[in-house]
Amino acid sequence: MRSREIWREAARNFGSGASRGLISMAVFMALVLLLGIVATRGVVGVAQDAAEFRNAGASVFRLDAPGNVDSAACDDLARVEGVVAAGATRASAEVRFALLPDLPTPYFDASPGMPVLLGADPVVYDAGIIVDARLAASLGIDDLPGTTFLATNGGSPVTASASFVHPDDGRDSTLAGAALGVVADQEPFDSCWVRFWPPTENPLEVMGTAVISASDGGVSDVTQWNLSLGRTLDPGSAFASLPLAGLSAVGAAVAATLAYVSVRLRRLELASALHVGVARSDLVRIALAESAFWLVPACAFALTALAFVATWSNPDPALAAGLAGARAVGVAAGAWILTIAAATAAVRETHLVHYFQQR
Repeated sequence: MRSREIWREAARNFGSGASRGLISMAVFMALVLLLGIVATRGVVGVAQDAAEFRNAGASVFRLDAPGNVDSAACDDLARVEGVVAAGATRASAEVRFALLPDLPTPYFDASPGMPVLLGADPVVYDAGIIVDARLAASLGIDDLPGTTFLATNGGSPVTASASFVHPDDGRDSTLAGAALGVVADQEPFDSCWVRFWPPTENPLEVMGTAVISASDGGVSDVTQWNLSLGRTLDPGSAFASLPLAGLSAVGAAVAATLAYVSVRLRRLELASALHVGVARSDLVRIALAESAFWLVPACAFALTALAFVATWSNPDPALAAGLAGARAVGVAAGAWILTIAAATAAVRETHLVHYFQQR
């Protein structure tokens, strides 16, 4: 049979309901959407956990060595693989603002890398101070950069050039309500802060290089900025533990079973077609064309829906999550097609009477 006749016959069977195309489409879509959503949201869940860990500052560690930290060496740690940002701080005299004269504000000198680590970049030397966002609100600074006034030095003005967020979510309170000024001197600092990603189990191995003299002592370990989410997180292992392969295998098995049942229900019809002279290869081609009428739009709809599911509340690019769901759809569709072809080819004209008796 020519291709035109193949598709025409398939269209008649689909339109008349003989191929049970709409039923197959509904069952297939329910299967792949269920499995695809589970796979997609599993990947999104891993991304959300990682984003929560990062945003809470749990991947930031602080090495304390008062008067023994090389700020330039600390900043240079940002070039090390696995380090996102690094900066140093040095405690300085508290300051008092004119609007909060009775509230001494912690003040720190900061290396140029510290604003990047705090998310207050870009800030450069002599551009002004960096303040905790809640402190900025207390000072009435709505738009940054903004000007406020000190309660000392004759009420001299000072520019708040940027702010950083320090929520009460379990973080170490060292920088809570604090102000920082970026300095460019070579004097020793007190602490080196490093933001790792992915998290490391041994931050001291990297951070120890920022200590000027190890013989001075005072450094035994590093402090995690936020311990509330645990010491470390391994997104790679979490992703590897997702049952993505198992979901695809389940989809393939169920799709193959449903496809086999759909052919089995039509064995008498297919055997009759063979009996009147339809070639087996043409019969298989017709069966595949019948499936194509509903399978292509079903897959297109499922992939579109899963693309939305992969984007929803996903802090990372949606590609990885979308591919996880798309794999479930693709494997199920492939299993359906192969089973339809194999089961149709297995129908025998010689079993026509047997099929009639089993109807």
